[in-house]
Amino acid sequence: MCHELFSAPVSDTDPIPRPAYASAAAATGAGGGGIVRAGALVALVLLLVAQLAWLARDRLVVYPRFHALYGVVCHYLGCQVPAFRDLSAIDISAARVTSHPEYADALLAVVSLRNQAQAAQPWPRLALSLTAPDGSTVAGRLFEPAEFLPALNQGEEMFAADAAVHVRLPLADPGTEAASFRFTVH
Repeated sequence: MCHELFSAPVSDTDPIPRPAYASAAAATGAGGGGIVRAGALVALVLLLVAQLAWLARDRLVVYPRFHALYGVVCHYLGCQVPAFRDLSAIDISAARVTSHPEYADALLAVVSLRNQAQAAQPWPRLALSLTAPDGSTVAGRLFEPAEFLPALNQGEEMFAADAAVHVRLPLADPGTEAASFRFTVH
């Protein structure tokens, strides 16, 4: 019985029957579906790229170009873009700690900060550590921007791109144990 079913003679002139679910237009290739399919494919690829960009937004938002793009998109979607922040782009230079010229038992810490990023970013917090010769910390403090910014920059929320600020911090002298210092930004 199976042999008869699978070994039925087929001639080259017999038409192959069309399944009931197939349309006549699909059988003849009519309808111009190639343009529609290509457009759908392009739309799906763009949707995939948009989804990947949205899922990776925390990593991409640190780049100024993408940060601006996310800002435009979030304007229309009603979302919040975190502020651009790249602490590695803040250069600390001309740092020194000396005896205060006007007060006894006080130090004066002076440092210059420059934002070398391509975009403005929130002011960093500035940490100063005074260390002993063996590297242990004798004294330290973390300064908020309102505590170290000069009067000219008070009230500014952002550290402009390629801008510099000169900071002067009067400090209580921790004594002779302090041999060196270190500034860091946070």
